[in-house]
Amino acid sequence: NNVYATGKTIIGKDAQVQVENKLIYGDITITKFIDNVNVYNGDPIFTFQVKNITTNPNVIYTKTVRFTEGSIKSQKVTFENLPCGMYEVTEKKTLRFDNIKIESSVSNVSISDDNKIATVTLKGNERKAAIDFKNNRVNTSNLSHTDQIINTFTIDENGSITDVSQSHNISTTN
Repeated sequence: NNVYATGKTIIGKDAQVQVENKLIYGDITITKFIDNVNVYNGDPIFTFQVKNITTNPNVIYTKTVRFTEGSIKSQKVTFENLPCGMYEVTEKKTLRFDNIKIESSVSNVSISDDNKIATVTLKGNERKAAIDFKNNRVNTSNLSHTDQIINTFTIDENGSITDVSQSHNISTTN
């Protein structure tokens, strides 16, 4: 159910069958909710991991959401164009917030008993999934974890990494 084939048959003396397989892709959207924030302690940052457990568990996709003063309470991030299959979705632990609940109202998402992992199956007509991660702030001290580095690069046709760059986002904490 992760690929479909199209093709044509040429009938005659030299009969031929031509088949083209096409991979089907899907999307996983995560909405992050937090109960409160003190941006003077730094912007809360949360990182999500999506691991394809069907075909290649060594490939892990990551995306980060950052709450700023103007975006308090919820943020969305979408992992687009994922090959259909089964995925584990997790949130990396943070310093000031605890994950209290993972929820989804779609049938292709199941939540682990310990509420730490969402398992998503992208297939056929179920190529989109939506998951909510809810956190409460548990550490109200002035400790912060609000810095991130974004590395970007290009892989050329020979498999070599080129165009490496890095941006450094810093939040000021008091």
